[in-house]
Amino acid sequence: MEKALFISHNLVGLAMLPFLYVGNVTVEHRAPSEVEAGGSVEVTITLNKGTITGPARLKLDFSDAEGLIPEDIENAGSSFSFSEGSGLFIWYSIQADEQVVLKYIISTEAAASGTKTLSVSFFY
Repeated sequence: MEKALFISHNLVGLAMLPFLYVGNVTVEHRAPSEVEAGGSVEVTITLNKGTITGPARLKLDFSDAEGLIPEDIENAGSSFSFSEGSGLFIWYSIQADEQVVLKYIISTEAAASGTKTLSVSFFY
């Protein structure tokens, strides 16, 4: 009895699998490789997300980039916040377009120097 229940449960899961497949999601983060101390640059993020809708979040991790401060320009309907080394673009329901473009400015402190690392993560 348990074996039949287990098999039927797995078959239902396999039948639902095609509906759960969202395709290939890519995030392209374009920024200049250098910024002068005290200066600023514009950065563009392009999300190729296919047909994904619903809640989503894009996180900018500045924990290894002290002295850099982001400010949003174009947020594609999201809310933007920056606190404690993390910038967040949050959507309660991301737009249905297959491609979403975000733009922000990175300003540097006058005393900033050295190599900085910035990482981006997209969650949906």
